Amino acid sequence: MAARFQVKKTDGGNFQFFLLGANGRVIATSAPYRTKAACLNGVAVVRKAAPSAGVEDQASREWLAREAANTPVAKAARSAGRLVGKAKAKAEQVLAPPPPAKPARSRRAAAPAAKPAAAKRSPAKAAPARSAAPKAAATKTAKRAATPAKRVTTPAKRAATKRTR
Repeated sequence: MAARFQVKKTDGGNFQFFLLGANGRVIATSAPYRTKAACLNGVAVVRKAAPSAGVEDQASREWLAREAANTPVAKAARSAGRLVGKAKAKAEQVLAPPPPAKPARSRRAAAPAAKPAAAKRSPAKAAPARSAAPKAAATKTAKRAATPAKRVTTPAKRAATKRTR
């Protein structure tokens, strides 16, 4: 004898179906339905979905670990851990010593390295003349970059820029 569905009317006036196995024992029980038509529709849905239904093993350790990782407490702990990690990285960035300053370049160019005698070059072409103005601008820019910026504020400015919480 094959498995079968059984539809019954409950004491509360609702309808419910049961899936019985070949041995006559209840395999599955439905939720209560208000009408018999709704209950029969539930039977049809189960019949249609049953052949392609997968099995979720909730008794395995892997499933339990996945479920435990998705609890609100675990999610909050992960979130707090991310925040702590970000705060730690920011603190390390702020408290890290500044990188060593680059040595200042002298105005005189270093003497060119001696070239091997075997290397022959074609006759040198005259280099175009450079004006002194770009060089002076570059020197000012280098000096500005080398000196730290000074921040001057008055008590009135500090009070105006304070955040209110």
